[in-house]
Amino acid sequence: MIREKGFDGVGVDQLSKAAGLTSGSFYKHFDTKAQVLLEVAKAGIDRVAARIRRLRSSPTLDPVGGWVNDFASLHTSSTHLQETGRGCNLPALTPEIVRADGETKEAYQESVRRAVDAMLEEAPLEGEADGRARALAMLALLAGGASMARAVADERLSAEIAESVRRACVTIAATPLSETPRSGIVWTPSDF
Repeated sequence: MIREKGFDGVGVDQLSKAAGLTSGSFYKHFDTKAQVLLEVAKAGIDRVAARIRRLRSSPTLDPVGGWVNDFASLHTSSTHLQETGRGCNLPALTPEIVRADGETKEAYQESVRRAVDAMLEEAPLEGEADGRARALAMLALLAGGASMARAVADERLSAEIAESVRRACVTIAATPLSETPRSGIVWTPSDF
């Protein structure tokens, strides 16, 4: 429910009812609603890494992009984009985790770390000097891209965003990142 409706979009009464509890018994299990977000983050720690390993171990439908294309295709599919509540934690929970406490952020961080580790276990990222940077870029692109594709009303634009993200992930996986210095620009609130 939190993935689907957001942390502020679901109350204790709704969470209790969905879990088959009364609101009073909810507090026997959780001290606060924020603790539920922590448990959701903890429950998802190994999900992304397990998904990567499953895709790598199954016969891929894609002989060119391999598991990376399968992984990116899965995350940018129209079905996944429509299933916010049952899809990946990264795009669904990232905006919620930004405002969460340190323990919840650490659980989310562990999920990202384990996903990156799984991505580095085999080609095309295994043994690459910039493999970790490419893995992080792909995860960030998939999470942000799925969020953007879900946020627009135009289905064609949503599909265009998703396809651009999928293609960029395959490119990132296959191509070393060039060393480019950051620009000297300094952010100010007036920039946004």
